[in-house]
Amino acid sequence: MFAVPGSIDSAASRGTHKLIKQGVKLIENIYDIQDEILPQVEMRSKDATREERRLKQDDAEEKKLKQKTAAYGLTNGTPHIEKHILKSLRY
Repeated sequence: MFAVPGSIDSAASRGTHKLIKQGVKLIENIYDIQDEILPQVEMRSKDATREERRLKQDDAEEKKLKQKTAAYGLTNGTPHIEKHILKSLRY
């Protein structure tokens, strides 16, 4: 939560001043908001990038699995069987 301070002699500013006293982020300019929000956006972006890499890796492993099972004439197998075959071929 953010609060913009008001005039010290205005009754309308009491609410925001009370919030600031309770620990709400004081906003004096746009940079105060950026300092608070940008790290969260960057973290989400990193999480999304990690997920994209994981999905690409899964796709690459799936492709390898299909190639190996095709080499053994098992192109019509079910995915869970193919995974067991691939595991046995790794050892």
